[in-house]
Amino acid sequence: MNKNFKIIQISGFSGLLIVGFVLFCLFCGFIGFPIWFLTNSWNYLVAGVFGGPAMNILQGSLLWSIVCLSVYICARDTFSIKIAADEEVMQDPEMLKMITEASEKDLKEKEEIKK
Repeated sequence: MNKNFKIIQISGFSGLLIVGFVLFCLFCGFIGFPIWFLTNSWNYLVAGVFGGPAMNILQGSLLWSIVCLSVYICARDTFSIKIAADEEVMQDPEMLKMITEASEKDLKEKEEIKK
């Protein structure tokens, strides 16, 4: 057993209060404050100075989510978008069946229109 590990013992109601306080502080520091800051800075700059639309807390949380996802995507080492080539899609038997059925239906409709 590794002796470098420290065991934290949470006992009683005071231990639960400390854990709750730590979780609350983490929530406020990483989620609550940035949302509040983005909302107020947007409302000051865009709504106040430039006369644009104001933002509420829900919109600020969506903006913070977009910022977090953008940073996460850009900070990763790899980023890939996979798009299938036309040849690969056409090799799929179900796709070929759907395309032939659609083209046959289209030809029948054109013949009916001509009559």
